[in-house]
Amino acid sequence: MITRDIISNNFKGINLRGTKEPFTKSQLVDNIDLWKYVLCEQCKAKHGESILIGLQRLDLDYIAAIFAASELGLKIVIVDYNRKDDFTDLEYFDAKTKILSPIDIFLHDLLPEWFDESQKAFAKFNFFSTCARRTYVTSRDLNFEITDKEAFNKIKEIRPAPTDILMRCTSSGTTGTPKIVEHTHEFLYEVSKRNADKFSSGNCLHIRNLNHGSSVAVYLFPALISNGITSHLFYDLDEDEPFDNFVDEIKEYSDTLGFVNFPYPFMIDVFITTSLAKNISWPTLSVQTLSYIQDSAKDAIKDQIFKSITSIFGSNETSGPVFECTITKDTTEQSSSCFTKLDNFYNISLDKEGLIHVGMPVYNNTIVTNDIFKLEDNLYTHCGRKDIVKINGEIIDYADINKFNSKFLDTYLVIDSVTNSIYLASWSKINVEAYNEITAFFNNNYKNVVINKLATLSKQKFLSGIKVDNELIREYFRNHV
Repeated sequence: MITRDIISNNFKGINLRGTKEPFTKSQLVDNIDLWKYVLCEQCKAKHGESILIGLQRLDLDYIAAIFAASELGLKIVIVDYNRKDDFTDLEYFDAKTKILSPIDIFLHDLLPEWFDESQKAFAKFNFFSTCARRTYVTSRDLNFEITDKEAFNKIKEIRPAPTDILMRCTSSGTTGTPKIVEHTHEFLYEVSKRNADKFSSGNCLHIRNLNHGSSVAVYLFPALISNGITSHLFYDLDEDEPFDNFVDEIKEYSDTLGFVNFPYPFMIDVFITTSLAKNISWPTLSVQTLSYIQDSAKDAIKDQIFKSITSIFGSNETSGPVFECTITKDTTEQSSSCFTKLDNFYNISLDKEGLIHVGMPVYNNTIVTNDIFKLEDNLYTHCGRKDIVKINGEIIDYADINKFNSKFLDTYLVIDSVTNSIYLASWSKINVEAYNEITAFFNNNYKNVVINKLATLSKQKFLSGIKVDNELIREYFRNHV
């Protein structure tokens, strides 16, 4: 399970934008207990509720809040937002947040007066507050004092079950409507332990709060597990600002910095240009990214700005790298679209169309991503994407599902890949024509795909804004039909 027990006993954290005083695992554990008490007593957190941890200061409280939520059995929500989204538009509601809403608890550490001084800069936080049932500002709403010792002692002993959901996020949504992804403690522990092998030595730099699902099990938890990391450096990087101060703050670690995760190419480019302008190199630094490796990064390795860069291929569904592409000074001519298989943690196969089927450990099921690959000489070449899902071993194109939902306005078809089920909701009464046409489609095109459940429902109860919330319908069919 993902609890304080996974954190290395050698853990040392340093907040580079604070006092720079190191904090130990013992101090972290004390803060985890305090945060558990605050979440239960003041935020009224209940087991199974969802929490969006929007803390911007990456420090002792940031890590403690994550583990406190984890140990209480809360679902940590990851909102993977695009930085260009216009959160000042009152009519705007991005698809990813829409299907994750409502969020039970939104927690952030921004000062309330900042919202009035710079409404555009902090519009995102107002937006997420409207998506949450309860919002708490650490500086205004929470008191970090233990007023009930008996309750504190009871709460600090709470631990989750292996099957409790720990992470709730969405699929990428690159080629269509995003889908809900949830992972259990047991799975995230296994995948994080496996990924920890990547973090062998040196200082590990953390620059972002939890805004991308895969970063939790690809970077944060594995790094905390590793005994080889000398120090965990925390710097809450503002990606919209120049990197000059950032590079100045971390340059004292230039010879020992081992790892940093830059999810997006533009962040790598700015880091490179700033390092060049300041004549600083990072000889032991391995950059990790969740995107394709750009030529600028290859040139930086040729120029010995940093040691290597690794592009991770996976998904929020796998929550760990399935393939990776690593560029070092000896492989700068390698194509960024060519990946290698890491190990046998996932059971991987390609079908005749090039879709990758991933056998998932712990869950003992198989998912299929919407990415297309070609296998040549033990290299997996990425060739594009397709929006599909796998039910009972058979692949369904979401375009077919969306076609039916567009054609029959009084009928709504939902796929549940977790239970391998298909649900049909009717908004007034069963539309026999729709039912017959959809049933005939499945019978003619698949062997093991059928409508598993159908019910007549009130559409208004399942709307999120003006859009039907697929996850609400899934939960209803799972539990009540």
